[in-house]
Amino acid sequence: MNLHNTPLRQQSISEDGTRQLAELTGILWRGRFVLLASTLIALVLGAAYIFYVATPVYKSTATLVLETRQEQVVDLQGVISGLSPDSSTVTTEVEVLRSRGLATKVVEALKLIDDPEFNVTLRPESVKDKLLAMARSVVPNPNAIDAPQATEAQAKATVVDELLQRQSVQNVSNSLVFHVSVLSKSAEKAALIANTFADAYISDQLQVKNDAALQATDWLTERVGELQIELEKSETAVRAFRTETDLINADALALLDRQQKEVRARLEAARAELENKRAYDARLSGASDREVAELTQNAALLRILSESDEQLTAEQKTAFDMIAQRLRDQSARDLQQTAQQIATLDSTAKALQQRVDAQSADLIVLDQLVREAQASRLLYEYFLNRMKETSAQQGIQQADSRVLSQAVAPTNAALPRVSLVIAATGLAGFLIGAAFCISRAMAVAGGFHSSSQMEAVTGKAVFGEVPRIRARKRSRFFTYIREHPTSAIAEAFRNLRTSVFMSKSDARPRVILVSSALSGEGKSATCLALAHQMSELGSKILLVDADTRRGGLASYLGVSQPEHSLTEALRDDLGWRQAVIPAAAPNLDFVHGGTGLANIPDYFAKQWFPAFIDEALKQYDTIVIDTPPVLLVTDARILAKVADVILFVVRWNSTSQQQVQDGIKKFESLGYPVSGLVMSMLDARGMRRYGYDNSYGPTTGRAASYFNN
Repeated sequence: MNLHNTPLRQQSISEDGTRQLAELTGILWRGRFVLLASTLIALVLGAAYIFYVATPVYKSTATLVLETRQEQVVDLQGVISGLSPDSSTVTTEVEVLRSRGLATKVVEALKLIDDPEFNVTLRPESVKDKLLAMARSVVPNPNAIDAPQATEAQAKATVVDELLQRQSVQNVSNSLVFHVSVLSKSAEKAALIANTFADAYISDQLQVKNDAALQATDWLTERVGELQIELEKSETAVRAFRTETDLINADALALLDRQQKEVRARLEAARAELENKRAYDARLSGASDREVAELTQNAALLRILSESDEQLTAEQKTAFDMIAQRLRDQSARDLQQTAQQIATLDSTAKALQQRVDAQSADLIVLDQLVREAQASRLLYEYFLNRMKETSAQQGIQQADSRVLSQAVAPTNAALPRVSLVIAATGLAGFLIGAAFCISRAMAVAGGFHSSSQMEAVTGKAVFGEVPRIRARKRSRFFTYIREHPTSAIAEAFRNLRTSVFMSKSDARPRVILVSSALSGEGKSATCLALAHQMSELGSKILLVDADTRRGGLASYLGVSQPEHSLTEALRDDLGWRQAVIPAAAPNLDFVHGGTGLANIPDYFAKQWFPAFIDEALKQYDTIVIDTPPVLLVTDARILAKVADVILFVVRWNSTSQQQVQDGIKKFESLGYPVSGLVMSMLDARGMRRYGYDNSYGPTTGRAASYFNN
């Protein structure tokens, strides 16, 4: 990418945009009277529509405010909680105001189904309907099926649709205020419908709350009855269990537990005592006399042992054994008594354990039944309170909205909006006028509007600019240029004659070929007028009509079909002088083209025609040849080889630029360059319309007043 060319490219784009804007501005400025006229007509039509055609429509508005803080006499948020002020709530309420249900209530309340303004079936038959009915009666449709009669529900639905189209709801930004507006042909009716919408909306809120409270009351009543039955069952179960079970309370169970612990402690102590006694008895059974005395610490045994130094006497031995045996028997009895005590304590502990286990199980069951009864009572009391609250709330419901201002009957109609209609019609008129001016300019955008434009596009010099003459007959054209030698068109052809003579610097051109891209471009008239201007200098001029298909020079000269024409001379190889009509005008002879031949280009290509030109130049100073359009037939390209100057006629504001360029290329492709261009049929008013009224041509601007036209 060449960055150095970017500023130049941007400058070129900017220049193109500026040029296009200037062209558009010029088109609009030149068509300013059209714009003014179209705008004024549109304004008049808009005013007529407002004051004579349009039916005034009135708009009335009721204002509502959403109440988000309400003090309820009874706190019942779960059943009739107020609305929150968030955006979703606001949007929801707007849709409620626009709902079909609310509109249906308004229709029923005001009996709008009987109002022709909302019920289209009740309106009188319009002109359009009458015309359609007449058309159907004149041209019946065999396949047509009669529409079924609308039911009442369908009619009401149609009225609701019509009402919703006339109703609008708008939320004031950043607020909880709503405007409910209604359009109607009657100001009082618009206010009545708007107020009815507001009342229906508030009534609908109250109805919804009352329905919710009633439904909640019914449900709570049913639920309270069920809970009451459950509570009675639970309490009956508690009483029955206490009756059927030898149940003590928790304190007595704790006392039993303490007794059990005491028995267990005594049992453990007894078992320890039994072990000690068993050890004592075992030592006592196998002990010696002295060991028995020391073990038992019996005073009698110790005294007997103390009285004897070494060995006991028989009497002492008997007394000692008797005492020792008594002690052993006592130890055995103590051991047996302790074992019996342990057995008794063990059975007592087991009995207490059984009682504690049984009492604990019964107490658990009782506790469970009591808790169930308490839970049932709590639920019963809760729902009973809720039911009382709901019942009390039914008579003191408050709506979540209130009317901030009632709708009043307006004095001025809302539709049609005068300023808007006037502005719209004025703008539409201006745009229509602008479109007309632009389309008119685009319709001829491909043609040439000035000689400078034509020279810039083709690169060829413009030899002359010929104004348009409006004549009913072609013969009057030639009469005009002869009888008005000081007119603008005569001067235009003198200009063309001068340009042709000066186009060759070495010698004056003697053979001038005139052609065009298409037919109807003023080619023949240019040939005749140019030849006439040359003859005015006293030169002998021969005018040749080589357009044998649609030759028009004879009609300009008022010459009838001669005995011999150019076509016959070519076909029959006659002498060219037999085809010449002498003195068609002063110093001007004419060769009639005759009837066209299908293969006329073949005759032109023969040597006869160049020989004819060479011979004619011996008798005439200049030969002017009128040829067919170069884009339509090839005749002009064949004849170009004999021409000194080729003139290419272009009709002003008609022939497209591409057609002109293609026509020039037709000649130049064979090596015969076009010497100059002639812009024909210039329209002075048209040139002023395209902004060329300040040109210095002989037919436009200040120069036009110089000539006797």
